[in-house]
Amino acid sequence: MIDLQSGKVRFDDGFEVSCATTIAQLERSVSTKRSPATPDHTQLSIGAHISGQRTWGVGAIFFRERLKQIWLQCLNADGVDPDAWDIGNEKARKKFHDEFLMVACFGKSVLETSPASLGWAFSWGKISSVIDMRGVQALIVVDY
Repeated sequence: MIDLQSGKVRFDDGFEVSCATTIAQLERSVSTKRSPATPDHTQLSIGAHISGQRTWGVGAIFFRERLKQIWLQCLNADGVDPDAWDIGNEKARKKFHDEFLMVACFGKSVLETSPASLGWAFSWGKISSVIDMRGVQALIVVDY
């Protein structure tokens, strides 16, 4: 799903996104939401995509035309109630994300580790598993 050499994220349904992806490419198939505080930032909700047995919510943030960040959220993670949105549920989702990335990044030294974040650095950017306590959501974040 995440190519550690390039940072490209690919799904079984053929959807893929990388640091070379433009807003124009994504706007053809998704709706855009501009941040009111910073007009140079564009946030895109890209919808749900499948990888293996998992369904992932996907979003992206651009600065002008440059892709800065992709976020992923497993929608059918083990131990997570899909109908609940609370801190306990998101902690279970973060645990799933952490374990998913530990397998995906096996052999790569961990860049950071804390209760709120677990991350790895690469030549193209960084992958992190985070929990946003204000937004009450656990995400995998790919920064370019």
